[in-house]
Amino acid sequence: MDSQQRPGETPVPLTGGGVVSVPARLPEWPPVPLHTHPEDPNAHRVTFEDLFEALRRQAWVVLLSLVVCLALAAVSIWLEQPTYRATSVIRLGEARDAVTLGIENPIEPDRSVNRLLSEIELLKSRSLLGEVVDASGYRLVADYRGFSPDLLTAATVRPDAAIDTISFSFLENGFRMSARQGDVLGEYGRPASVAGVTVEIMSRPLAAIADWPVLSREAAIDDLAEALEVRPRTETNVVDVRVEDRNPAMAQALANRIVTLYQDVEVKFAQDRARKRRVFLEEQVSTTSESLAAAEAGLSELRATSQLFDPSQELRARQENRLVLDIRRKELDADLGMLAGLLLQLEEAPGEQRRAIVQTLVSSPGIAENPVIRQVHDQLTIYGTTLDSLTTGESAAAFTSPVVRRLESLIATTEADLEAAIRSHVSALRARSATSRRRRRMIRRSGGVSTKILRSNRSRSWG
Repeated sequence: MDSQQRPGETPVPLTGGGVVSVPARLPEWPPVPLHTHPEDPNAHRVTFEDLFEALRRQAWVVLLSLVVCLALAAVSIWLEQPTYRATSVIRLGEARDAVTLGIENPIEPDRSVNRLLSEIELLKSRSLLGEVVDASGYRLVADYRGFSPDLLTAATVRPDAAIDTISFSFLENGFRMSARQGDVLGEYGRPASVAGVTVEIMSRPLAAIADWPVLSREAAIDDLAEALEVRPRTETNVVDVRVEDRNPAMAQALANRIVTLYQDVEVKFAQDRARKRRVFLEEQVSTTSESLAAAEAGLSELRATSQLFDPSQELRARQENRLVLDIRRKELDADLGMLAGLLLQLEEAPGEQRRAIVQTLVSSPGIAENPVIRQVHDQLTIYGTTLDSLTTGESAAAFTSPVVRRLESLIATTEADLEAAIRSHVSALRARSATSRRRRRMIRRSGGVSTKILRSNRSRSWG
């Protein structure tokens, strides 16, 4: 072997001895391709058969997932209770304007005060909502899972009822109410009371037991404030009063009750202002009338002494005025006597006769022109017509229906309001009669002065 090392070679020792020279860098050979055939474009595509095969192998996993999803959906539907919304429309300030029409003078509005927003705040006030809670039984939170809202026809809670939980056990022939103060057995279709809570259930529900909590008054007011929405309509003084509740009848009753109480507050406020204004005006009229009578007496005496008029003519004119006042006073007394008699009959008459007497009172002279009485009577007529249409005909509703009972309650309330308005009108007539009597006495006193002057002039002429 040649032991001479060439440039670019590296000596490598051999096992048997000796050294051999190898190149420092081996020559680079071109790469050999791994695949010599073209790639199939459908080799990695997932077909329907592949999916079906995978589902078939994992069939128990798919079925288990489906059962779990259905069970969760059923539980969610069972726990979730539907919410109903009732809307009542009201025109703000209408009752006050009807009572004070022609009495209050128009006042320049304050640009810094929005009257519509003020009335809305009155609608949402806690005092008004508290009266609604006390009158509607809103403190009792009913659980409607397995209990149809139509079965609960009445529910009331006394204002002094304590916070409690009423446990119900629905049996075949009745139900049991359990509270801290004790238990009570109730019959379906009749009211049952325990611990200040009264309910009326029509028939047995699907649920066997139920727990209904009784909230505090303040908590119930907070819940009602959250469920209440007062939305004004654009460019009007009309607002929509919306109330949400899980019982549709309760939602409707709450919306109507809020509107009714607001109207009552408005009417009472307007009547109070009108009453104070009437008292002030009567005092001013009485004082002015006395001053006028004294001035007329002095004027009559001055004219008599100055021989500018005939006292006998003035005496005759005053007698005619007194005669006119006597006629008007007798008419007022006759109207008052008739109305007082009808009101006395109204207090003692039963239901059907009461409606006939109310109709006679409304058609009496002077009452039909009263805007408040006319408005309340029109509302009563609408309620009566609606009730007649529901309870007559082939598809007549039962008298135990919640809608029928609600209409009967509204009719009773409206009749009470109408009776109160008529009594207020009678009180106003009495005030007018008293004013007429005072005016007659003042005319009589001034006529006496004229008589004295006439006698004095006659005595002078005879002397």
